[in-house]
Amino acid sequence: MNELIRGFFYHYTSIEKLTLILNSQNIRFTRADLVNDLEEINIIDKPEIKKSAFISCWTSQNNESIPMWNLYGGISKGVRIKLRYPIFEGASVAYNVENHHCNIMNLKNISNFIKRDGDHEWVKYLFGPIKVNYAKNVAVYVIGNNNSLIVEKIGTQKLEHWKFENESRFLALANHEWNSSTKQFELKQEPYYSKTKDNYFDIRIDKNIFNKMEVTLGPSCQYPEQIIVESLIEKFTTNGKVKLSELKEKIRL
Repeated sequence: MNELIRGFFYHYTSIEKLTLILNSQNIRFTRADLVNDLEEINIIDKPEIKKSAFISCWTSQNNESIPMWNLYGGISKGVRIKLRYPIFEGASVAYNVENHHCNIMNLKNISNFIKRDGDHEWVKYLFGPIKVNYAKNVAVYVIGNNNSLIVEKIGTQKLEHWKFENESRFLALANHEWNSSTKQFELKQEPYYSKTKDNYFDIRIDKNIFNKMEVTLGPSCQYPEQIIVESLIEKFTTNGKVKLSELKEKIRL
């Protein structure tokens, strides 16, 4: 069973991408079949669904991770964003499918659209945060009883060599309908998993959460990069903070 978590979440990225996040006040969600784990799409029984699902990757681990700095942020040019849950605009309620639990937010921003077969579909729902499960061998079934969709199984199962990420994910889906009486997401007629034309789309960060963003500089970040990040936080947030890495001057690269 996936673990539902609360509190602060952390996202390792580059200074360049931080600039885009601050300027737009959005977080970019990537289509689930385009993530850097090439094995991941084959883990679930309906891999086609990942071609119409979008994810944003975070961690709830407070301690800084050297592998995460190397892989996603960059030791010298990277940053780590810290935001409190709920991160995104929307109202969070609980949903239950076959004794599994997942947070669902009904998105307010009507600009959340993706393109599919020449049409535009509104992305109504955002799920998470759900902690990723890691195992030696993984086989996941995402279609439950009565043709229901077990949302929290999509994009939250990985092989154990990725365990260092200690990852939590947010998931966005289009073309699935919520049944309030059964408390299930019901699949529309096929091709409900038809591939979207967009590789990504953006979701707005809650304004109050955005303005309290904390950014940690990479362990080998130099003073010029520090000035840039501090200027960005001062310009775009009202109460944002910038801090030095706890690993600064403790590792040699």
